[in-house]
Amino acid sequence: MENLMVKYLISTFLLLTLLACTSGSRQATPVSYRSGIDLENMLLEESPGKNFHQYVNGHWQQYGVLPSELHQYDVFDELEQRSHDAILQIIERAARTRYGHGTDEQKVGDLYQSFLDFKRRNSMGIAPLKPVLEQINAIESNADFARYLAFANKADYNPPFALSVEIDLEDTSRYMLTTWQAGLGLPDKQHYLSDEQKYRDIRGAYRQHIVSMFELAGIEDAELNASKVIALETELANHHEDKPDNRDKNKLYNKFLYHNLPQIMPYFDWKEFVEDAGLSKNVELVVPQIDYLRGLNEMLVTTELEDWKLYFTWHAIHANANHLTQSFARQHFAFYGKTLNQQRAMRSAKWRAVNVVNDVLGDIVGKTYLKEHLTTQVSRSVQQIVRNQVFALAYWLDDIDWLDGDTLDMALDKLAEMQVQVGGPTIWQDYQNLEIRFDDYFGNQQRAAIFQYQQQLMLLNQDVDRERWQQLPQSVHVTYQPELNQLIIPTGAMQPPLYDPGADQAINYGAMGSVIAEALIASIDNNGRNFDDEGIYQPWWQNRDKREYLQLAANVAGQYDTLALSIEHETQLHAHALLAKAEAEAEAKALAAAKLLEEIDEENSSEQPKDGVGSDARDDENMEAPETETLPESNQSESLSQPENMPAPVNEEFPPINSSEEINTELTANVPDGSVPVEQQGSEESTDSSYDSSDGGSEQTNLPAPQFPMVNGVQTLDRSLSDINSLSVALRGYQRALSGRNGTSIDGFTGLQRFFIGYAQRWRTLYSPQRLEQMQQQEDYLPLRYRVNGAVRNMDAFYRAFDIQEDERMFLPAEQRVRIW
Repeated sequence: MENLMVKYLISTFLLLTLLACTSGSRQATPVSYRSGIDLENMLLEESPGKNFHQYVNGHWQQYGVLPSELHQYDVFDELEQRSHDAILQIIERAARTRYGHGTDEQKVGDLYQSFLDFKRRNSMGIAPLKPVLEQINAIESNADFARYLAFANKADYNPPFALSVEIDLEDTSRYMLTTWQAGLGLPDKQHYLSDEQKYRDIRGAYRQHIVSMFELAGIEDAELNASKVIALETELANHHEDKPDNRDKNKLYNKFLYHNLPQIMPYFDWKEFVEDAGLSKNVELVVPQIDYLRGLNEMLVTTELEDWKLYFTWHAIHANANHLTQSFARQHFAFYGKTLNQQRAMRSAKWRAVNVVNDVLGDIVGKTYLKEHLTTQVSRSVQQIVRNQVFALAYWLDDIDWLDGDTLDMALDKLAEMQVQVGGPTIWQDYQNLEIRFDDYFGNQQRAAIFQYQQQLMLLNQDVDRERWQQLPQSVHVTYQPELNQLIIPTGAMQPPLYDPGADQAINYGAMGSVIAEALIASIDNNGRNFDDEGIYQPWWQNRDKREYLQLAANVAGQYDTLALSIEHETQLHAHALLAKAEAEAEAKALAAAKLLEEIDEENSSEQPKDGVGSDARDDENMEAPETETLPESNQSESLSQPENMPAPVNEEFPPINSSEEINTELTANVPDGSVPVEQQGSEESTDSSYDSSDGGSEQTNLPAPQFPMVNGVQTLDRSLSDINSLSVALRGYQRALSGRNGTSIDGFTGLQRFFIGYAQRWRTLYSPQRLEQMQQQEDYLPLRYRVNGAVRNMDAFYRAFDIQEDERMFLPAEQRVRIW
């Protein structure tokens, strides 16, 4: 193992050093570190052991103002707002200055201004789209039909099947061309086929939306035509395959040569489609959903051509709703923004204009953003966070007894070979062949869509370049790409409160560290366990690992099953548990006292003179056998050991999990096949296990358990596991950063306390009443406080940091705390 670790350590150092982006980085001036805690957001009168999320974020949750246009506002929205403001300054600098035609600055400024020129756009009405509508009306043959589908793919008009270029699952040095089922105006097939009232309501609103858009476009018989569009989409939805994103190569990786494509869709003119789509006749096309295309083939015969034309007309209008007049944009938002996503108001025109420039010319503004907002100091600091967490995770993996040797070796190999890129790419998109005009916003968008399509097709003739990013440096999300075994940390993510360059490292390990840890774990868990260290689709977990993982996951699901959805019910459960505990302790004391008295009586009686013959004589017939009572039997196995002291800062020992309990083998969330469970677990008689007695046993009590709506542990398992695992890895990374030292106290908090506060600050979120109501109606609803409280109560270090006592609401007996990674 030592040789393996040496190889791993060297590889990691090299990758982190060589792949961190230094392009445009600048050196910051030295800073004096502060705590990084937003003290004004805390509710210090709250007890950390009662509700840690409330303790850290309570004041912000009570007095924070939800932006008028948003239905929720969280830390990533904060980061996006800062990133957006910085990009706006870059764009407006370009818009205020006249640059030569064809320069990057000219394209940025003119695209921005063309979006904001609503006077010109409103005056043109539907006219910019009329050539497309005429092309649709001219469809008369199978060849015309295929040619239009090729155009709809180029223009991104949501055709019945879409083409995309992806990294090849069997050879990650090259790209593959793939189809994907598409063509629906609602999010998925359930929205068309379910009889639930909420879906019926959405379908009704969708129909009225199509009517309104047809009327704006001057389409006659809007009511009848809208009904025909929905009928056709419903039939398409019937053919859509369920959960096609399960990444099961055996089902999805179906490669066809050009001359074999008619085997799937014989009534479709593949010759015209391939030619007009700009594809070679030597093309190899991966078809993930074969049955869907066969169903689409049937529809080519059974569906009237005029209905297809109406369908194409609708999707051309729908795709361009935000590229035409303000009336189209407002109606589009009324349904997709308000009705479907509970957004309260449209974003400002400038905000939407910045998004347009980011979408079309993102690499141009991203290059400037990277130069102005990434310092060498920040880049190196984040690299060190990653390095410490990778080291800590690797060392811990060697001590996990449920991992098979082969699985362990592959996990270490993946961590050793992982590419970590910080800041931004070193290869940028060239926009030389994209024409942008200040007076043609619709044309700018159409040309941009075709330009991006052509850029994607060009990749088919190139090797995969691992330096090319699939996201912008101004984006705010850390991502892991399994096909490349690559971790991407963009500049936009490295902002407070996720990462604070002026803060002590404890806060940054709790916030940014847990986000990075989530991505690291994803490389060996979640979808990452289906891809080897070179990114090839090759599931590598052994069956024994799957079984052991299921057991640990079942323990987490069972733990969350005992959590009340409502905070008021949580309080009542805690009060009930304390009463039950007091009753059980009183009963135990009474039993012990009775037993002691019985023993005294027996001792006294043995000293009294005996009647009858001999000193051992006993009248068995007249003496009743003494009744004996025992303490309630503990439900915890005697073989469970207590947690040992942590031998090193990167190898904290947790108590082993009791694996003798039966588990539900249907539990499949986050298991190696990547599927997500939908089974509803019964929790009507659940009470919070954190309220049991300190020895982990379950006392019998005469108090009836309160019946409240509870968290569904199985349906929320993906999030609860992610929270517990990422926090555990981030903590070990922080401990490694300390190198055995204790963190300095700042602002009255120790380093360990600041670490947990940093994690909790990451989860502050505001919701609109409508958004919160929608979430509460979902079976997989997990109250936000449990993203914090549910994770920290599984960490031994949390109890030490805040001196959490057994009678506090968040207390969880040591033997019930779960640790997986």
